[in-house]
Amino acid sequence: MFKKSTIITVLVIAVILVSGVAGYIHYQGGNSDELEVTNYQECKIEGGLISESHPEQCRIGDGIYIDDVVSDDLLESNNTSETPTIPSSIIFKSVPDLGGFEMSESEVTNQQYVDFLNEALDKDLIQIDEPLATSWLVYDKDGNSMTDLLGYRVIKDHNNDGVYELWEMENPLNRSMIEHDQQKKEFSVVDPKKVNWESYFDKSVYPDVVDEITDWAELQDFWPADAEPLDGKTMVSFYENDVHEADGTIKENITLVGHLDAQDPTLPTQSEVENWPVNFISYYGAKAFADFYGYQLPSYQEYQWAGKGGYEDRIYSTDDGTINHTNSVYNGEATRNGGKHKGYAQPVMSFAPNPYGLYDLGGGVTE
Repeated sequence: MFKKSTIITVLVIAVILVSGVAGYIHYQGGNSDELEVTNYQECKIEGGLISESHPEQCRIGDGIYIDDVVSDDLLESNNTSETPTIPSSIIFKSVPDLGGFEMSESEVTNQQYVDFLNEALDKDLIQIDEPLATSWLVYDKDGNSMTDLLGYRVIKDHNNDGVYELWEMENPLNRSMIEHDQQKKEFSVVDPKKVNWESYFDKSVYPDVVDEITDWAELQDFWPADAEPLDGKTMVSFYENDVHEADGTIKENITLVGHLDAQDPTLPTQSEVENWPVNFISYYGAKAFADFYGYQLPSYQEYQWAGKGGYEDRIYSTDDGTINHTNSVYNGEATRNGGKHKGYAQPVMSFAPNPYGLYDLGGGVTE
């Protein structure tokens, strides 16, 4: 059944700007006024962007045009008595204007996505590939990749100088937190205590890693018995200069840690991870979730409008339009120079909502 409600789903760790939501493909053409576009058909003829998730919408320049015929077809195609009931834990909030719509108040969690996967698997709506060294893909009924169960942290030369350095390494906890038991044919949320964290520092598998397990405070329970204890080490959460000396050598007696863990650098529990926003979800994985329950993904215009919270001049979609360590979790400066946050996803609704009562639209993971 078609519902005028949209669901927030997530992909990878990143900062979300209201003015340019990460993951959205922007149309690079001219302004719609210059092209004299006035309706959907003219937008389509001029090469406007038509979203796969919202084929009734055509975007060109700053304009968005609706095709009523396509909208009616979508409503009819979603009208089915067999649509499963959406989990009661997903709460919707009304967003005023733009015709009026509702949006889930927070991101979809690992546990909510696991519940969906298990139901979809029972209905033969998804397929699971054989696991490889660094990927294990789940596909929808049309063969589109939905999620990678072995998705791992970004390993990247963030300042593009051709050298992978310790300060550029991201927290190993930024991995997919969903697993599949092939014998039981069941998905579940990962228990961090049962993960072989040492495997993420294997250069034969991840050749660009330059850190070691002893570089991460949250993984101290997995350090070798002869490792230097955590007590007395300096906790480093962001700045390159806190990790490296002026000549590029690594400073002594430091350890990397998420800024929210600096006072208590312990491994997250499974119950915490269950309430993290699900990550490593592709567009098809997000759409499959929404389709399964008879909902839609938010359009770009809806997402942007909801993120602003009623304030046109806001840049970030947080509680007050700013972004800092007290109202979001994000990767760092847009240029990726000078530092790189060492944190990881936090449970949904960890920070204050925006004026529309929506949580985590800024920071956390990419929508």
